[in-house]
Amino acid sequence: MGQSRKRLGADGKPRYTAYYDDVTGRRRSAGSFASRRGADKAWQRAEAHTSEGRNTDTGRSRQILSRYVEEEWFPHHQIELTTRQNYRYVLDKHILPAFGGYKMIAIQPADIRAWLTTLKDAGVKPATIKYCLSVLSAIFTTAFNDQITTLHPCAGIKAPTVPKAQRRIITPEQFTLIHEACLPLRCGCWSRPTSKLGCAGVNLSSCGSTTSTSLTVSSSCRGLSSRSLRSFILTGSGS
Repeated sequence: MGQSRKRLGADGKPRYTAYYDDVTGRRRSAGSFASRRGADKAWQRAEAHTSEGRNTDTGRSRQILSRYVEEEWFPHHQIELTTRQNYRYVLDKHILPAFGGYKMIAIQPADIRAWLTTLKDAGVKPATIKYCLSVLSAIFTTAFNDQITTLHPCAGIKAPTVPKAQRRIITPEQFTLIHEACLPLRCGCWSRPTSKLGCAGVNLSSCGSTTSTSLTVSSSCRGLSSRSLRSFILTGSGS
């Protein structure tokens, strides 16, 4: 059973430390308070959480976020190398500078929303902001599942909308011009079946009635493989 113990603080005034037993039977502190009543409520609340299976370690929840990320979460988080590199970048660039010095228990949803607004005002792209939020959310998901924190501050936080990339559709006239320009490339060559034009990529840019088309061509000519970038200036009616 939990209890409150009286002691003298640094200022000579009495303080009360709340103690409770966790699921392993270890005696733990639930915090220090100015009144016995506050301490009693703290250990009673901690014991209630323990009986419900929520054995949150208040000591670990008071560690700063940077220590948890660098020593526990990031080294053991199972992700691919490229993803790890991306995580490392946003951690160093956006997340740890903002929250690294905070105690984990002190980070609230309002802090997350304010941080997203700060990133937006700083000109960070919506896609990057959304990615930053997903990384921070992954950190607190692990901490919440490991019962380090009782609150997931990223839960319910809406990321900014990422605008969809606009696709440009060429006109039939432009397609005909592209096809005619590609015919010389196919002479004596075997093109990849992935494209009838033998093109891995087509990029269009227009100025008035003139369309500049860049083609990345992959082909095999007389047993020799080649990959080159060829540009054509096509005159057509489409924009």
